[in-house]
Amino acid sequence: MKLDLLKRRYSLKKILILSGIFLLILLFGIIYFSNSWDFKTFYDIGMLARQKNNIYLASQTTGLFVFYSPFFSILMMLFTFFPERVSACLFFYLNFILMIILFKDLLNDYKEIVDTKRKRMLAIILIYVMVVNFFWLDFHLGQVNFIVCFLTILGIRLYYEKKYGLSAFCLVLSTFKVVPLIFFFFVLFSKKVKYILFYLGFLIFFILLPLFHFGIEEGFLLYKNFYTLAILQKAGINSIGLNQFNNNQSLWKLFGNLLKALQISSNEILIFAIVSLLLIALFYTFLLTKELYNKKIEIIYLIGSGFILLMLLFSPDTASSSHLTNLLLPYSILVFNVLKTKGKTEIALISLVLIGNIFATEEIIGKKIDRIFHQNYGFTIIMLMVLFYVFYRLNEIRKTKLFDVSN
Repeated sequence: MKLDLLKRRYSLKKILILSGIFLLILLFGIIYFSNSWDFKTFYDIGMLARQKNNIYLASQTTGLFVFYSPFFSILMMLFTFFPERVSACLFFYLNFILMIILFKDLLNDYKEIVDTKRKRMLAIILIYVMVVNFFWLDFHLGQVNFIVCFLTILGIRLYYEKKYGLSAFCLVLSTFKVVPLIFFFFVLFSKKVKYILFYLGFLIFFILLPLFHFGIEEGFLLYKNFYTLAILQKAGINSIGLNQFNNNQSLWKLFGNLLKALQISSNEILIFAIVSLLLIALFYTFLLTKELYNKKIEIIYLIGSGFILLMLLFSPDTASSSHLTNLLLPYSILVFNVLKTKGKTEIALISLVLIGNIFATEEIIGKKIDRIFHQNYGFTIIMLMVLFYVFYRLNEIRKTKLFDVSN
């Protein structure tokens, strides 16, 4: 991704405006990040990693646990070489810069559609409004979800540019949050041996990294704790899909409630049902996309959107945290297509997303309606509809052969 801002000439007025915006962002970051509970938790596990202690203990600062892969703590060690307040600000600015780069490059990739200032402004406003709830949580809590979003979209884009090593590295690095492991199938479906080997090589390296740092015995113990805490407890398998998040609306919870209604209390049946459904969805994705690789950026982004939606839908806590920032790409697809064709389907879906954001904002709609929206799987239903739209678009492209057949 090339950021060409430094190549442009700016008038004194523009420089003063940009400087003022920068100072406001700086002040905002210093004040805002004083209460970033999630980042404080990450900072604490970074300190535990430096001391080679168990990273799956409750944070002494926040009392919270971290559910991410062991190698995440090694990444967080980098921030512990600075005071916590300084690191929190650096983390804020990192996320902010990544957000600017993502928006800029998404617009640039679709420059044939957003070819006027009016369309560019409309695209930015629509995309931002559709994900602002999730951005707010991400920045407010000091979360890592925007970094996951950046890595996955960058990995997809680099695949389009045939930079397979960098693409594999980005997609593997994002797996510290586990659910992006679904992008292994994105790599596998490409049927490129070089790409697959790159991915597996980086994956093995990051899996082994904690064993080198903590020692083999302690490293295996960390993976055992990770499985117990992050997989079983986070997924809520021990309580049949119901976990600690009151507003959880994942497929795990939906199937868990169905099993409870049928008076079935088997964790094995729950796991089998979820895994079977995921494999069916992945098999259909393969049939749909097997002819569409190495094509136009629009098609690659559509395929990537399908994997992002599957990743979120099969996450144990689909809409209970700010990781829905990953919806930036599939929502962008809707915006770009409506600007291109003014299609009624896209307009309807964008309207539905905006209405869903209102119903999911407690400050606007009130606690009672917000709770009803979550209890009835509002976000899950919207994401399923967007996923069906993505599959429909891919199927139309495949049937009409409207893709570049060159490699």
